[in-house]
Amino acid sequence: MAGVRGQMAGEKGQMAGENIQIAGRGVAKRGMYVYHAPALSSFLLFHPPFVTLLEAKPLESKRTHIAQIMKAADQRNKRQGNDEVILPGEVAELHFPEGASLSLAASKMFVQLVQEAMPSITEDKEHTIPLAMLNKAHKGGGWVETAVRELQRTIIEIDVKSRKGRQAKRSAPILTEVTREIDTEVGELTYEFSKTFRQIVTNSNHWASIHARAVLAMEGKYTVWLYQLCCLKMRLRECEFTYDLDDLRSRLGANAPSLKRWQEFKRRALEPAIAEIQHITGIDVDYVPVKRARKVIGVTLIIGEKQGEAVEEAKKELNNVRTGRKARRMGMVEKITAEKEELKKAFKR
Repeated sequence: MAGVRGQMAGEKGQMAGENIQIAGRGVAKRGMYVYHAPALSSFLLFHPPFVTLLEAKPLESKRTHIAQIMKAADQRNKRQGNDEVILPGEVAELHFPEGASLSLAASKMFVQLVQEAMPSITEDKEHTIPLAMLNKAHKGGGWVETAVRELQRTIIEIDVKSRKGRQAKRSAPILTEVTREIDTEVGELTYEFSKTFRQIVTNSNHWASIHARAVLAMEGKYTVWLYQLCCLKMRLRECEFTYDLDDLRSRLGANAPSLKRWQEFKRRALEPAIAEIQHITGIDVDYVPVKRARKVIGVTLIIGEKQGEAVEEAKKELNNVRTGRKARRMGMVEKITAEKEELKKAFKR
Protein backbone atom coordinates (compact mmCIF):
# COMPACT_ATOMS: atom_id res chain seq x y z
CA MET A 1 0.00 0.00 0.00
CA ALA A 2 2.87 2.36 -0.72
CA GLY A 3 0.53 4.44 -2.89
CA VAL A 4 -1.68 5.13 0.09
CA ARG A 5 1.16 6.06 2.39
CA GLY A 6 2.56 8.41 -0.24
CA GLN A 7 -0.58 10.53 -0.05
CA MET A 8 -0.59 11.03 3.71
CA ALA A 9 0.73 14.58 3.49
CA GLY A 10 -2.61 15.99 2.30
CA GLU A 11 -4.25 18.79 4.21
CA LYS A 12 -6.52 17.47 6.95
CA GLY A 13 -10.08 18.74 7.04
CA GLN A 14 -11.67 19.94 10.24
CA MET A 15 -15.25 19.45 11.37
CA ALA A 16 -16.78 22.20 13.47
CA GLY A 17 -18.86 21.35 16.48
CA GLU A 18 -19.04 21.10 20.23
CA ASN A 19 -19.09 18.14 22.58
CA ILE A 20 -22.51 16.57 22.52
CA GLN A 21 -23.86 14.21 25.13
CA ILE A 22 -26.37 11.60 24.07
CA ALA A 23 -28.26 9.19 26.24
CA GLY A 24 -30.14 6.18 24.93
CA ARG A 25 -31.61 2.88 25.98
CA GLY A 26 -29.54 -0.04 24.81
CA VAL A 27 -30.54 -3.22 23.05
CA ALA A 28 -28.30 -5.84 24.63
CA LYS A 29 -28.06 -3.91 27.91
CA ARG A 30 -31.23 -2.40 29.25
CA GLY A 31 -29.56 0.16 31.53
CA MET A 32 -29.00 3.79 30.58
CA TYR A 33 -25.68 4.83 29.14
CA VAL A 34 -24.13 8.02 27.76
CA TYR A 35 -22.09 8.66 24.64
CA HIS A 36 -19.78 11.63 24.17
CA ALA A 37 -19.38 12.79 20.58
CA PRO A 38 -16.36 14.97 19.71
CA ALA A 39 -18.08 16.93 16.95
CA LEU A 40 -21.39 17.93 15.46
CA SER A 41 -20.73 15.41 12.72
CA SER A 42 -21.17 12.49 15.13
CA PHE A 43 -24.38 10.60 14.58
CA LEU A 44 -25.69 7.91 16.91
CA LEU A 45 -28.03 5.26 15.55
CA PHE A 46 -29.94 2.89 17.79
CA HIS A 47 -31.77 0.01 16.17
CA PRO A 48 -34.18 -0.77 17.92
CA PRO A 49 -35.64 0.77 20.07
CA PHE A 50 -34.10 4.21 20.53
CA VAL A 51 -31.50 6.49 18.95
CA THR A 52 -29.47 9.39 17.48
CA LEU A 53 -28.31 12.84 17.83
CA LEU A 54 -27.69 16.04 16.11
CA GLU A 55 -27.90 19.51 17.50
CA ALA A 56 -30.28 21.12 15.03
CA LYS A 57 -29.13 24.68 14.37
CA PRO A 58 -30.89 25.90 11.23
CA LEU A 59 -28.56 27.98 9.11
CA GLU A 60 -30.04 29.19 5.84
CA SER A 61 -26.75 29.14 3.94
CA LYS A 62 -26.04 25.52 4.93
CA ARG A 63 -29.62 24.53 4.16
CA THR A 64 -29.38 25.94 0.66
CA HIS A 65 -25.87 24.61 0.15
CA ILE A 66 -26.50 20.89 0.70
CA ALA A 67 -29.77 21.08 -1.24
CA GLN A 68 -27.86 22.52 -4.19
CA ILE A 69 -25.13 19.90 -3.89
CA MET A 70 -27.70 17.08 -4.00
CA LYS A 71 -29.62 18.60 -6.90
CA ALA A 72 -26.41 19.15 -8.85
CA ALA A 73 -25.35 15.53 -8.27
CA ASP A 74 -28.75 14.31 -9.46
CA GLN A 75 -28.49 16.41 -12.62
CA ARG A 76 -25.03 15.00 -13.34
CA ASN A 77 -26.36 11.49 -12.85
CA LYS A 78 -29.12 12.04 -15.38
CA ARG A 79 -26.95 13.90 -17.86
CA GLN A 80 -23.85 11.72 -17.72
CA GLY A 81 -25.25 8.40 -16.52
CA ASN A 82 -23.42 8.67 -13.18
CA ASP A 83 -24.42 6.92 -9.96
CA GLU A 84 -23.28 9.51 -7.41
CA VAL A 85 -25.10 9.71 -4.08
CA ILE A 86 -24.57 12.55 -1.60
CA LEU A 87 -24.80 11.42 2.02
CA PRO A 88 -24.76 13.91 4.91
CA GLY A 89 -21.69 13.43 7.08
CA GLU A 90 -23.93 12.64 10.05
CA VAL A 91 -25.20 9.60 8.14
CA ALA A 92 -21.84 8.47 6.74
CA GLU A 93 -20.29 8.66 10.21
CA LEU A 94 -23.09 7.19 12.30
CA HIS A 95 -22.61 4.97 15.34
CA PHE A 96 -24.34 1.69 16.09
CA PRO A 97 -24.70 0.92 19.80
CA GLU A 98 -23.81 -2.46 21.23
CA GLY A 99 -25.98 -5.23 19.83
CA ALA A 100 -27.31 -3.16 16.90
CA SER A 101 -26.62 -2.91 13.19
CA LEU A 102 -28.38 -2.67 9.86
CA SER A 103 -28.40 -5.71 7.59
CA LEU A 104 -26.65 -5.58 4.23
CA ALA A 105 -30.04 -5.46 2.47
CA ALA A 106 -31.31 -2.55 4.59
CA SER A 107 -28.02 -0.66 4.16
CA LYS A 108 -28.22 -0.99 0.38
CA MET A 109 -31.90 -0.05 0.30
CA PHE A 110 -31.20 3.07 2.36
CA VAL A 111 -28.63 4.27 -0.20
CA GLN A 112 -31.08 3.60 -3.05
CA LEU A 113 -33.88 5.50 -1.33
CA VAL A 114 -31.62 8.49 -0.68
CA GLN A 115 -30.43 8.47 -4.29
CA GLU A 116 -33.96 8.39 -5.68
CA ALA A 117 -35.12 11.22 -3.38
CA MET A 118 -31.95 13.32 -3.69
CA PRO A 119 -33.35 16.26 -5.75
CA SER A 120 -36.07 16.93 -3.15
CA ILE A 121 -35.02 14.98 -0.07
CA THR A 122 -35.42 17.99 2.24
CA GLU A 123 -39.01 18.61 1.09
CA ASP A 124 -42.10 17.31 2.90
CA LYS A 125 -43.28 14.93 0.18
CA GLU A 126 -43.58 11.29 -0.83
CA HIS A 127 -41.00 9.65 -3.08
CA THR A 128 -41.48 6.67 -5.36
CA ILE A 129 -39.05 4.02 -6.55
CA PRO A 130 -39.79 0.98 -8.77
CA LEU A 131 -39.48 -2.33 -6.94
CA ALA A 132 -37.59 -3.66 -9.95
CA MET A 133 -34.86 -1.07 -9.26
CA LEU A 134 -34.57 -2.22 -5.65
CA ASN A 135 -34.37 -5.82 -6.81
CA LYS A 136 -31.15 -5.05 -8.70
CA ALA A 137 -29.41 -5.58 -5.37
CA HIS A 138 -31.35 -8.69 -4.34
CA LYS A 139 -33.61 -11.19 -6.04
CA GLY A 140 -37.22 -11.69 -4.98
CA GLY A 141 -39.55 -9.39 -3.08
CA GLY A 142 -39.44 -10.88 0.41
CA TRP A 143 -36.29 -8.98 1.36
CA VAL A 144 -37.91 -5.62 0.54
CA GLU A 145 -40.53 -5.96 3.26
CA THR A 146 -37.93 -7.03 5.81
CA ALA A 147 -35.57 -4.15 4.95
CA VAL A 148 -38.40 -1.58 5.02
CA ARG A 149 -39.45 -2.71 8.49
CA GLU A 150 -35.83 -2.55 9.61
CA LEU A 151 -35.55 1.08 8.45
CA GLN A 152 -38.91 1.94 10.02
CA ARG A 153 -37.72 0.53 13.36
CA THR A 154 -34.57 2.64 13.22
CA ILE A 155 -35.25 5.71 15.33
CA ILE A 156 -33.28 8.98 15.16
CA GLU A 157 -33.18 11.78 17.68
CA ILE A 158 -32.08 15.43 17.53
CA ASP A 159 -31.77 18.29 20.00
CA VAL A 160 -34.27 21.09 19.38
CA LYS A 161 -35.99 24.01 21.10
CA SER A 162 -39.54 23.48 22.35
CA ARG A 163 -42.35 25.91 21.51
CA LYS A 164 -41.59 27.63 24.80
CA GLY A 165 -37.92 27.98 23.96
CA ARG A 166 -36.72 25.18 26.22
CA GLN A 167 -34.17 22.50 25.38
CA ALA A 168 -35.92 19.40 24.09
CA LYS A 169 -35.38 16.23 22.08
CA ARG A 170 -37.32 15.14 19.03
CA SER A 171 -37.29 11.52 17.87
CA ALA A 172 -38.69 9.80 14.81
CA PRO A 173 -37.95 6.87 12.48
CA ILE A 174 -35.88 7.33 9.33
CA LEU A 175 -38.92 6.38 7.25
CA THR A 176 -42.49 7.18 8.18
CA GLU A 177 -45.26 5.86 5.94
CA VAL A 178 -44.31 3.30 3.31
CA THR A 179 -46.61 1.75 0.71
CA ARG A 180 -45.38 -1.32 -1.13
CA GLU A 181 -47.29 -2.73 -4.07
CA ILE A 182 -47.47 -6.52 -4.12
CA ASP A 183 -46.37 -7.03 -7.74
CA THR A 184 -42.57 -7.01 -7.56
CA GLU A 185 -42.17 -6.84 -11.36
CA VAL A 186 -44.09 -3.62 -12.13
CA GLY A 187 -44.92 -2.43 -8.61
CA GLU A 188 -43.60 0.60 -6.78
CA LEU A 189 -42.49 1.52 -3.29
CA THR A 190 -43.78 4.88 -2.05
CA TYR A 191 -41.97 6.25 0.99
CA GLU A 192 -41.48 9.39 3.02
CA PHE A 193 -38.52 10.46 5.14
CA SER A 194 -39.45 11.72 8.58
CA LYS A 195 -39.32 15.42 9.42
CA THR A 196 -36.49 14.70 11.85
CA PHE A 197 -34.39 12.96 9.20
CA ARG A 198 -35.04 15.80 6.75
CA GLN A 199 -33.86 18.26 9.39
CA ILE A 200 -30.62 16.33 9.82
CA VAL A 201 -30.02 16.52 6.06
CA THR A 202 -31.01 20.19 5.92
CA ASN A 203 -28.63 21.27 8.67
CA SER A 204 -25.64 19.19 7.58
CA ASN A 205 -22.54 21.15 6.57
CA HIS A 206 -20.37 18.28 5.31
CA TRP A 207 -21.07 15.25 3.18
CA ALA A 208 -19.70 12.17 1.45
CA SER A 209 -19.95 11.44 -2.25
CA ILE A 210 -20.39 7.69 -2.80
CA HIS A 211 -21.12 5.50 -5.81
CA ALA A 212 -24.38 3.56 -5.65
CA ARG A 213 -23.19 0.83 -8.03
CA ALA A 214 -20.25 0.07 -5.77
CA VAL A 215 -22.53 -0.16 -2.72
CA LEU A 216 -24.97 -2.46 -4.53
CA ALA A 217 -22.09 -4.71 -5.57
CA MET A 218 -20.77 -5.09 -2.02
CA GLU A 219 -21.13 -8.45 -0.32
CA GLY A 220 -20.31 -7.49 3.27
CA LYS A 221 -22.44 -5.25 5.47
CA TYR A 222 -19.35 -3.86 7.20
CA THR A 223 -17.95 -2.84 3.80
CA VAL A 224 -20.86 -0.46 3.15
CA TRP A 225 -20.26 1.58 6.29
CA LEU A 226 -16.45 1.58 6.04
CA TYR A 227 -16.72 2.71 2.42
CA GLN A 228 -19.04 5.59 3.32
CA LEU A 229 -16.72 6.63 6.14
CA CYS A 230 -13.69 6.56 3.82
CA CYS A 231 -15.53 8.65 1.21
CA LEU A 232 -16.35 11.26 3.85
CA LYS A 233 -12.72 11.41 5.02
CA MET A 234 -11.48 11.65 1.43
CA ARG A 235 -13.65 14.69 0.85
CA LEU A 236 -12.41 16.25 4.10
CA ARG A 237 -8.83 15.53 2.97
CA GLU A 238 -8.17 13.39 6.00
CA CYS A 239 -5.80 10.74 4.64
CA GLU A 240 -5.00 9.21 8.02
CA PHE A 241 -7.37 8.87 10.95
CA THR A 242 -7.38 6.81 14.13
CA TYR A 243 -10.30 5.26 16.02
CA ASP A 244 -10.46 3.48 19.33
CA LEU A 245 -11.26 -0.16 18.69
CA ASP A 246 -14.73 0.03 20.26
CA ASP A 247 -15.48 3.24 18.36
CA LEU A 248 -14.58 1.66 15.03
CA ARG A 249 -16.70 -1.40 15.85
CA SER A 250 -19.69 0.86 16.56
CA ARG A 251 -19.21 2.76 13.28
CA LEU A 252 -19.22 -0.48 11.27
CA GLY A 253 -22.01 -2.12 13.25
CA ALA A 254 -19.58 -4.92 14.19
CA ASN A 255 -20.85 -5.19 17.75
CA ALA A 256 -21.56 -8.92 17.90
CA PRO A 257 -20.04 -10.69 20.93
CA SER A 258 -18.13 -12.97 18.56
CA LEU A 259 -16.23 -9.93 17.23
CA LYS A 260 -15.06 -8.62 20.61
CA ARG A 261 -11.59 -10.10 20.26
CA TRP A 262 -9.27 -8.11 17.99
CA GLN A 263 -8.22 -11.13 15.96
CA GLU A 264 -11.84 -12.02 15.16
CA PHE A 265 -12.81 -8.42 14.36
CA LYS A 266 -9.78 -8.11 12.08
CA ARG A 267 -10.37 -11.45 10.34
CA ARG A 268 -14.15 -11.31 9.91
CA ALA A 269 -14.95 -7.60 9.63
CA LEU A 270 -12.07 -5.18 9.05
CA GLU A 271 -9.84 -7.00 6.57
CA PRO A 272 -12.69 -8.36 4.38
CA ALA A 273 -14.21 -4.85 4.22
CA ILE A 274 -10.88 -3.28 3.26
CA ALA A 275 -10.25 -5.96 0.62
CA GLU A 276 -13.65 -5.38 -0.95
CA ILE A 277 -13.20 -1.59 -1.03
CA GLN A 278 -9.79 -2.12 -2.62
CA HIS A 279 -11.28 -4.44 -5.21
CA ILE A 280 -14.23 -2.48 -6.62
CA THR A 281 -13.80 1.20 -5.67
CA GLY A 282 -11.42 4.05 -6.45
CA ILE A 283 -10.09 4.18 -2.89
CA ASP A 284 -6.86 2.67 -1.56
CA VAL A 285 -7.18 1.59 2.09
CA ASP A 286 -4.65 0.25 4.55
CA TYR A 287 -4.59 0.02 8.34
CA VAL A 288 -2.15 -0.08 11.24
CA PRO A 289 -3.11 -1.49 14.67
CA VAL A 290 -2.59 0.90 17.58
CA LYS A 291 -1.14 -0.95 20.57
CA ARG A 292 -0.70 -0.31 24.27
CA ALA A 293 1.89 -2.77 25.47
CA ARG A 294 0.85 -5.88 23.52
CA LYS A 295 -2.88 -5.12 23.41
CA VAL A 296 -4.54 -3.60 20.31
CA ILE A 297 -6.59 -0.60 21.48
CA GLY A 298 -7.26 1.17 18.19
CA VAL A 299 -6.85 1.25 14.42
CA THR A 300 -5.29 3.89 12.18
CA LEU A 301 -6.85 3.88 8.73
CA ILE A 302 -4.82 5.24 5.82
CA ILE A 303 -6.64 6.13 2.61
CA GLY A 304 -5.77 7.55 -0.76
CA GLU A 305 -7.25 7.97 -4.20
CA LYS A 306 -6.31 5.38 -6.80
CA GLN A 307 -4.58 6.55 -9.95
CA GLY A 308 -4.25 5.34 -13.53
CA GLU A 309 -4.21 1.56 -14.00
CA ALA A 310 -5.52 0.88 -10.48
CA VAL A 311 -8.67 2.89 -11.23
CA GLU A 312 -9.26 1.02 -14.46
CA GLU A 313 -8.83 -2.35 -12.75
CA ALA A 314 -11.43 -1.41 -10.12
CA LYS A 315 -13.87 -0.25 -12.83
CA LYS A 316 -13.32 -3.45 -14.77
CA GLU A 317 -14.06 -5.58 -11.71
CA LEU A 318 -17.17 -3.56 -10.88
CA ASN A 319 -18.46 -4.16 -14.41
CA ASN A 320 -17.50 -7.83 -14.28
CA VAL A 321 -19.93 -10.59 -13.32
CA ARG A 322 -20.22 -11.22 -9.58
CA THR A 323 -19.55 -14.93 -10.03
CA GLY A 324 -15.96 -15.62 -9.06
CA ARG A 325 -15.42 -12.14 -7.58
CA LYS A 326 -14.47 -13.43 -4.15
CA ALA A 327 -11.83 -15.72 -5.65
CA ARG A 328 -10.46 -12.86 -7.75
CA ARG A 329 -10.39 -10.66 -4.65
CA MET A 330 -8.48 -13.28 -2.68
CA GLY A 331 -5.92 -13.43 -5.47
CA MET A 332 -5.54 -9.65 -5.27
CA VAL A 333 -5.08 -9.79 -1.48
CA GLU A 334 -2.39 -12.43 -1.84
CA LYS A 335 -0.62 -10.27 -4.42
CA ILE A 336 -0.72 -7.18 -2.15
CA THR A 337 0.53 -9.24 0.81
CA ALA A 338 3.46 -10.52 -1.25
CA GLU A 339 4.29 -6.95 -2.35
CA LYS A 340 4.26 -5.80 1.29
CA GLU A 341 6.67 -8.56 2.25
CA GLU A 342 9.01 -7.55 -0.57
CA LEU A 343 8.94 -3.94 0.61
CA LYS A 344 9.75 -5.01 4.17
CA LYS A 345 12.70 -7.08 2.98
CA ALA A 346 13.96 -4.23 0.81
CA PHE A 347 13.67 -1.83 3.76
CA LYS A 348 15.67 -4.14 6.02
CA ARG A 349 18.47 -4.27 3.50
